[in-house]
Amino acid sequence: MKYYRLNNHITAPQVRLIDETGKFLGIVSTNEALRMAQEKGLDLVEINPKEEPPIAKIMDFGQFKYQEAKKERKQKSKKTEEGELSPEESITPSFETIVGILTTDAMLALGVIAPQGSQQVMIDLEQAQFFIDLLIVLREKTKGNLSPQEEGILNNSIAQLQEIYLVRNQQYHEAQLRQAGLKPNPEK
Repeated sequence: MKYYRLNNHITAPQVRLIDETGKFLGIVSTNEALRMAQEKGLDLVEINPKEEPPIAKIMDFGQFKYQEAKKERKQKSKKTEEGELSPEESITPSFETIVGILTTDAMLALGVIAPQGSQQVMIDLEQAQFFIDLLIVLREKTKGNLSPQEEGILNNSIAQLQEIYLVRNQQYHEAQLRQAGLKPNPEK
């Protein structure tokens, strides 16, 4: 799966901004674009870093990643129908498989994707933190033994999951404050 810079990881000072409806909003500062995304409870995702300035879109990144994974599964399924290996036969034990499984479990716990056969997501921040911690332990235990590609996959997965975790954690605490009749701090 392709790596995307999102939110505070976008390094360009300005971006060509597209809103969540697909409307081009023009060239704006990255800080302003990030503020707009946060106001909508969405992410700012750099979708084309090669442009000058890069193109960024306001979107629900978790949903976007889920749709991308769904397309990949559909393409694999199509290959199976054409006589290639079935998905069970094509999954080989590898470092990428381990990272993918742990990342998927963390995304399920973060409510980014729904469990198979369900339309409803469940958020379990403790479980999500457990899977993120497992990935961090994996990184520490394999340090110096990974290829640059494997290291990149692991580091990108951890960074993206940590960012989603922080957003979900903040949303959870804001919801608790609202439920208690208090106003969440808008200066975050």
